[in-house]
Amino acid sequence: MELSLQNITKTYGKHLALDRFSLRMTPGIYALLGPNGAGKSTLLHILTDNLKASGGTVVYTDDSGVSEPVASMGARFREKLGFMPQAPSMYRNFSAERFLWYVASLKGMRRAQAARQIPEVLHTVDLSDAAKWRIGTFSGGMKQRLSLAQAILGDPEILILDEPTAWLDPNQRIAVRNYLSQIALNKILLIATHIVADVEHIAKEVIVMDKGRIVTKGSPMALAQSVCGRVWQASACAEDVEAVQARHRVTAISPQPSDPSRFTLRILSEEKPTSDARMVAPTLEDYYLDTFGEQAGFQSSIYMEEI
Repeated sequence: MELSLQNITKTYGKHLALDRFSLRMTPGIYALLGPNGAGKSTLLHILTDNLKASGGTVVYTDDSGVSEPVASMGARFREKLGFMPQAPSMYRNFSAERFLWYVASLKGMRRAQAARQIPEVLHTVDLSDAAKWRIGTFSGGMKQRLSLAQAILGDPEILILDEPTAWLDPNQRIAVRNYLSQIALNKILLIATHIVADVEHIAKEVIVMDKGRIVTKGSPMALAQSVCGRVWQASACAEDVEAVQARHRVTAISPQPSDPSRFTLRILSEEKPTSDARMVAPTLEDYYLDTFGEQAGFQSSIYMEEI
């Protein structure tokens, strides 16, 4: 099985949202990273047939090697597809179970198949106990898990997931990551996210986008290693933190448990930023912040934490 995007272009008036975007995907997890406005959402909506491309072709190849443009497949392609949008629309007065029955009907699932799978997917996303609850009473995290449930209902071959771990607590994020890793052996998963840590250990390839184009792509390890020798950890007293930030890109600040008046800093720098700084192993997030600089801003999952 293969999904091939060939020179996909999308324009809105004079604005070029996607610029001859090409990508070949086989079973496994692909992570789509980039700042706001990079074209990620436009790409996902074209792949899910919610938006028409201005140019280019998407081609699906089945396990027997037969290829066909997605545009000519119509409903046959949508049957192979599960989509989790970033801001899902759900009927507040529906129960979780009723909503999944509704989605099953839209997907053309047989009643016996839906009856078997709906309890299974509710269990998968840890919503079995809330099956009869109205969606209007759900928390943000519960709605997010229900959105994942509707995407995987019907066991689609291709999953397009937009910010799948938003609103989830750390344990739920781990559970979702583990589940996606397990099902990716025979499915194509494309995950768009700003939470870089969520894809660092599960993606076989990371596609980095900006201004409608691919900046680079590669394994998480290869991209992280590209900033090797430029990631540092240093200690600073409270009054010196601002001065270090003025000279270097500080990506994380955390108070030291043994001395709250001092902070541990994670720094991106071509040269040793302070006399006591030591070089540390880079992460995919370090690569992302180095690539996009101020564009990354608060989109990154970097926050005040203990290093």
